[in-house]
Amino acid sequence: RFKVGDKVSHMGGWRDVAQLPADGVTALPDLDVPEQPYLGVLGMPGMTAWVGLDLADPVAGETLFVSAASGAVGQIVGQIAKAEGLRVVGCAGSDEKCRWLESELGFDQAINYHSDNLSAELAAAMPDGIDVFFENTGGPVQLLAYERMNTFGRIVVCGLIADYSSAQPAPGPSWLRMIKKRLTIQGFAMPDHWDKSAELVKAVSTYLMKGQIQYKAHTLQGLESAIEGV
Repeated sequence: RFKVGDKVSHMGGWRDVAQLPADGVTALPDLDVPEQPYLGVLGMPGMTAWVGLDLADPVAGETLFVSAASGAVGQIVGQIAKAEGLRVVGCAGSDEKCRWLESELGFDQAINYHSDNLSAELAAAMPDGIDVFFENTGGPVQLLAYERMNTFGRIVVCGLIADYSSAQPAPGPSWLRMIKKRLTIQGFAMPDHWDKSAELVKAVSTYLMKGQIQYKAHTLQGLESAIEGV
C-alpha cells in the first residue's frame, strides 16, 4: 500500500534508514506544505495538542489555561483553542516568551510562572475561573490552576516536566475539590493514538492552512546533534 515518495510516520526512532513492518508505518496526507512541519506542528507535538484538546471537549466561550504554553505542544494547544473560540491564558518561563505568546500567537494573556505574585496574576487573568486546564508541567502552577477550576471543569494531563528528574514526585492536589467541583481528570499518551496519525495530521493541517497556527522551528543537522535538539 506504499509507493516510493510517500511521506510516512513511524515510531522507529531517529535514524538514517529504517526497515519496518508495513503495519508499523502510517502514510501521511500529501499536503501543500514543506516537509519540516511533519516533524513539528504536523508531527508529534501537533497531534498531541489535538488529541488532548479533543479529550477535554472544549466549548467556545470557555477559558482554557495551558502550562508550558511556549513549548512545542502548548503553543499549538493555545492556538487551536483560540481558533475554536475559547479564551486562552498560558504560562511560560520568561517575559520574552510571554510577549511572543500574546503578540504573535494570539493568546489572550500569558504569565511568567517565575512571578512572585503568581497566584494573584492567575486570578487577575482568569477572574471567572478555568474550564479546561491543559497540564504540561506540574510544580507550583499546577496546584494554583487546580484551585481555580470551575464546576464540571476538565483537566488533561499531558506531561509533568517538573517531576521527570525528581527523586520524589511532588504531592498531588487534594481530591476534595475534585468531588466538590465534579472535575474530570484525564491522562493520555500519544502511542495510544498512533493508528490515527493520518487523521490527526489532517485535523491539525486545517488550522495551519488557514493561518490559524504560527510556529517557529529550530533546525539542527545530523543525527549526532539529536540529543542537543532535545
